[in-house]
Amino acid sequence: MAHPLRKVLEEAVCPICLEYFNDPVSMDCGYNFCQFCITEYYEKLEIEEEGVFCPQCRSKLKKEKSQSNR
Repeated sequence: MAHPLRKVLEEAVCPICLEYFNDPVSMDCGYNFCQFCITEYYEKLEIEEEGVFCPQCRSKLKKEKSQSNR
């Protein structure tokens, strides 16, 4: 069984930069990222023909669908 503190830390860390969230946003799929990190991710992958996918669950993302998660 995972330690409760570990679970809290996992939920407070951006899966892209592995730092505590800075200006967090929530995606339609439910995963959270730092605004800067997910914006950089979009910009790097936006040229792909098939679109941009969540780096955690691979569901298709729409940039305009991100919501502030403060």
